[in-house]
Amino acid sequence: MTVYNIYCCSPNHSSRTEEPDYADPIGTIEADTEPTCSSCLLCPACARLDFTLDDLKQWKMDLIDQRTEELIYAGFEYPTSSGKYFSASRNMQRTLMGTFVIKDHASLSYPITWCCNDNTNSITLSNATDVENFYLTGLSHIRTCKDGGTSLKDQVMDATTVEEVLAVEDTR
Repeated sequence: MTVYNIYCCSPNHSSRTEEPDYADPIGTIEADTEPTCSSCLLCPACARLDFTLDDLKQWKMDLIDQRTEELIYAGFEYPTSSGKYFSASRNMQRTLMGTFVIKDHASLSYPITWCCNDNTNSITLSNATDVENFYLTGLSHIRTCKDGGTSLKDQVMDATTVEEVLAVEDTR
């Protein structure tokens, strides 16, 4: 066993505007393998040294939630294998759902043009069926991201040791 430093990576404290030149640990753990994280910075808002297994689990689940949101926001491809990606941000989810809800209403005029994430391309939705297919593809993307996160968080919750928590890898 080796002793490793722990740093806070909680997305709840990601509003820092400056990164320190160095990061001080908020605690230590003993583990067989070194824990890794791409954003290990000290967070004064939650710095403490009495890290419990439950604290480590929460930290790991926060990282999984953060990655889930990143994947959702990265968007979805439509049509499949077209190379056209569309945002799935919360704002875009509301807009897409609103369009889906009124897809059959007489006040909605077709065609509808929807811009890609990179704003260099778009698709044209010609009718209510196109809107429905677009909406269901986006919804499927979000559900897949969330289900993957839930599966990983279940593994974290089932863990009974530090090593088991650290062994849960988010490779999505």
